[in-house]
Amino acid sequence: VDPSLVTSMALRMQADGIQASSGGRIETHVIAQYEFRLGEGNRVDDRSSVAPLMPLTLIGDYEWQQNWGIKFNDGRAQASVNNSSKLFNELTGTGEYTLEAWVFPANVTQDDNARIVSYSGGTTARNFTLGQSLYNYEAHNRSSVTDTNGLPALITDNGDEDAQAALQHVVVTFHPDVGRKIYVNGVDTGDSDAQGGGNFNNWDSDFALVLGNEVSGNRPWQGTMRFLAIHKRALSAADIQTNFDAGVGQKYFMMFRLHTLNDGNSDPDSFLVFTVSQYDNYSYLFSEPFYFVPGQSSVPTPFTMRGLRIGVNGKVPTVGQSFATLDMTIDDTNYSADTGHPVSSRGTLVRLELGSDIDQFFLSFEQLGGDSNVFVEATFDAPVFSGSGLEYSDIGLRNFLEIRESFAQVTGIDSSITSVRDTYDLVVQQLPSSEDILGFLSAHQMGVAQLAIAYCGELIDSQMARSDLNITLSEDVAGNVADEHNKSVADWDTQFIDPLL
Repeated sequence: VDPSLVTSMALRMQADGIQASSGGRIETHVIAQYEFRLGEGNRVDDRSSVAPLMPLTLIGDYEWQQNWGIKFNDGRAQASVNNSSKLFNELTGTGEYTLEAWVFPANVTQDDNARIVSYSGGTTARNFTLGQSLYNYEAHNRSSVTDTNGLPALITDNGDEDAQAALQHVVVTFHPDVGRKIYVNGVDTGDSDAQGGGNFNNWDSDFALVLGNEVSGNRPWQGTMRFLAIHKRALSAADIQTNFDAGVGQKYFMMFRLHTLNDGNSDPDSFLVFTVSQYDNYSYLFSEPFYFVPGQSSVPTPFTMRGLRIGVNGKVPTVGQSFATLDMTIDDTNYSADTGHPVSSRGTLVRLELGSDIDQFFLSFEQLGGDSNVFVEATFDAPVFSGSGLEYSDIGLRNFLEIRESFAQVTGIDSSITSVRDTYDLVVQQLPSSEDILGFLSAHQMGVAQLAIAYCGELIDSQMARSDLNITLSEDVAGNVADEHNKSVADWDTQFIDPLL
């Protein structure tokens, strides 16, 4: 460490951190709970106390996450039918339930109700399912007022874009009086269940609990699941907020001793305390720092704290220092004997370098009491660009009209058909307006995908268009695709996609 720096004492998260209590959650009616702690193997334990326990077997392409979680690429975690009968017995007994999950969707382009959590027997029969379609979450529930596939589904509003490629607390509740509700990050999405409540008299006891896919393996969800709890009661909005506030994963309190404040005087040891957790396989989250003097009801000596930075393994990174602008006086005004003096409500990510059992952290200050160190931000010369000699890409984009008509040419479906026209009107603002490749945005891809789905849907429904393209799908006597909802991905590739190509 640079000796000119004004620093705290150094700590390691696992060796020196104090594990934060996981209490405070509402878990009175939990009947199954998964925390994904093991970090290896092909088994996920049910950490509830309700028999029979319902361990999950991991299948396919998945990755354990070091911060407690499973990343599903093209895999699933599935319980046996016999053990899954616990869900049938407990939930039909109460007539209500709550699915509570901490999830991190890998993207917002996956569609077709990719299965996050499902208690089902295949793509056309289920007791309940939480799924994702683009920016939407979907809740399917089988009851006396819905069909055996849990339809109609409760789907979050398109305009709200509730599903995001970020860590989210997603909750589905069902109550016989009001039906389903969906909450994201502690907030009711406001989407009402038009079917209302109902009972579970038509539930099937021969289904299995599965995460990250359908039991048939052909509705994969891509993303990370960090926690799942199934409650046999519908949690209240206040209970859901409480569980959201409790967070997810193992957290530590790291108490950095401010030795330069206390050495050489009679003041008791004081600390700057951070809440720290491993955010993912590549970083740590440092958040909500506060100043604390154990056993004291006041600040022994008021002082100035300015320019706080977090160092790791002897170096102070130049990026990601969200506390660098901090400039405050610590005194008795906001100090409490129980909670200390709050410093900031912010958080910042720090790169994981050697591992959570090895990486060593310290704090650096531009000023801490009477000690200071001038921190000079790195400066860079502005790049100089010349208009001469610029090369332009030979590759360009199709604009919105060209994309629409290209799909019409490929599929043979008229662009004026109602479903296609309505979809086009909805996504036209997401499609490229210029042919310049430098203007490409991820939103363009989303719009193209939705328009492609509309054209392909019409192609599947049009026997004449399929015949023109030599697409031969199994058909019933009316010319409709007979196994549209049960066909495997491989069959769709062979019988539908390949002829288009």
